[in-house]
Amino acid sequence: MCDWAAVVYARFMCRLPPKAARKSSQENLFFDTLVHDPYTLQLLKHRVGVPQIISGLDDPYPLGEMESVPGSYPGKVIDDAVELKILTQQNSNDIWSKNVLKWLG
Repeated sequence: MCDWAAVVYARFMCRLPPKAARKSSQENLFFDTLVHDPYTLQLLKHRVGVPQIISGLDDPYPLGEMESVPGSYPGKVIDDAVELKILTQQNSNDIWSKNVLKWLG
């Protein structure tokens, strides 16, 4: 079975210009960390940069990181990325607070 949301997301990510080529208008475009995999988060970090990544856009509807699933909790992919050194602790802090405040305006 095909996950069409993943296909659309992957096609969109492949078409994004490198960080250096982004225009200032793209700084209003934010992405959620709900990608289900720390290596996909690494791709997101590479393509759009940590300042455009936030956590919690799906709140109050946990779409994948549900506490009812054993070993899963909101923010687990971020914790896994820090553990794998894909993100720094400062990146994690920014994703949880600084970037959200920027998104809120």
